[in-house]
Amino acid sequence: MKKIVQTPKKRRIFKKLKILFFLLAFVFAFSSFYWLIFYSELFSIKQIEITNLNNQSAIISREEILNEIKRQNRKYLLPYLKDSLSFVLLSQQELIKNVLNSHPEIEKLDIKLNIQNGILNVSYQPRKEKFNLCFFEGDCFLIDINGVPFKKLTIKNPSLDTIYLKQKEDIILGKRILEKSNLEELEKIILSLKEHQDLFVLDSFVLDKKNSSDFQIVTSKKMKIFLNFKENFSEILLILEKLKNQQLKGNFDGVDYIDLRYLPKVYYKKFE
Repeated sequence: MKKIVQTPKKRRIFKKLKILFFLLAFVFAFSSFYWLIFYSELFSIKQIEITNLNNQSAIISREEILNEIKRQNRKYLLPYLKDSLSFVLLSQQELIKNVLNSHPEIEKLDIKLNIQNGILNVSYQPRKEKFNLCFFEGDCFLIDINGVPFKKLTIKNPSLDTIYLKQKEDIILGKRILEKSNLEELEKIILSLKEHQDLFVLDSFVLDKKNSSDFQIVTSKKMKIFLNFKENFSEILLILEKLKNQQLKGNFDGVDYIDLRYLPKVYYKKFE
């Protein structure tokens, strides 16, 4: 039997065909894997459910979440390919961060993905407005009990108490500016004054700066009471009642300020 001998030319052709075969097999396998990850129903988000835990009007839309998913996947796709709703490379932390940055009025956001059904559950807790935060120059914002401004106002909300900051600050919506503990103390003062309405009527609070340890109570008659946050306001009320009834003849008329920052010493000044 005659032996078949490959010439060098045939060996080169066979080698090139072999390389081409492996390249085509690799491209096919990669394309199949690429399609499976980004475009198959197996790994796609099929439904988005959004829940507002306060049962208020919607803040986040389905389209917004869809666009964020598409934006994240777009960086893995070739320019000419269509958008993908795959959840394989979806960063839930990045999604939460971007939505919160777009909506400072949201306090908490939670995302849960049901991989089996391809359902993305989005639930969020809106912030609860607690005070007007204003500067004497005119800008006002809504803040929550955590000291986070989340909405700029054209006019103050008349149903909320107002805090004025003397020192101008750059306000970033969604970023804390006042301490929660101080705001909780002011809230206690408001509740206490509602039980002592015969003492004076609250107009507003004034802080020199955002991290100030001192503050002022301004009454409806523009009397100023200087205090610090560490004092027990129940004791402050007793001091004010004693001052009013024993030294000021039963009213604060004509009093410019009362300084209670250096207890047990009490200072006050009347208008001249």
